[in-house]
Amino acid sequence: MAGPRGIARRSVLASLVGSSAWAVGAGRHLPAARGESARKLRAADLKTVLVGKIAEFVRWPPHAGLSDQNRAFELALLGDSALAVAMERFYGDSKARIAGHRVFFRRTSDVADVGSPHLLFVGDSMDEGIGDLIARLGNAPVLTVADGAGFASRGVAVNFYQVDDHVRFEISRRALARAGLQASYRLLSRARLIDDQQARR
Repeated sequence: MAGPRGIARRSVLASLVGSSAWAVGAGRHLPAARGESARKLRAADLKTVLVGKIAEFVRWPPHAGLSDQNRAFELALLGDSALAVAMERFYGDSKARIAGHRVFFRRTSDVADVGSPHLLFVGDSMDEGIGDLIARLGNAPVLTVADGAGFASRGVAVNFYQVDDHVRFEISRRALARAGLQASYRLLSRARLIDDQQARR
């Protein structure tokens, strides 16, 4: 997969990161709501879109097959997550694209059925099984993304967190290296970097 190109893509990432007040297609993807419920829905919608945008700033090794633009980008959701409904609606749409690839979205509740998708979103219900999951994935070229406290320090490559009403993300460079993935400087510069249980703000 090619790295990010041009100002437009950099601007998209910059505009998305750090603003949970921004929502993509809320009217099409999520029901209307007010107050606290509305904020949660907007955050879920934002994180859902960020999953795909972040992937556009990551390079997979050749054997992942993404040099073939006709190949689908496989995105799997493991376990339960507050983002599940938004993700299924957004990426289950036949028009969904990640870095120019059509998206094949699937869900599973069993670590044994994960396989080797290009991107695996790990639901927070998998909290107790993170270690087994990371061991099972080994060095497979799978970008792991989650939305659970401390998941990046336990082996997940990208993890969302919130500061007040702002959505942020942290990245484990060790997890990326283990999977043979390369993240662009533009992506890393927007993240809190996690290395060996240490967070750098």
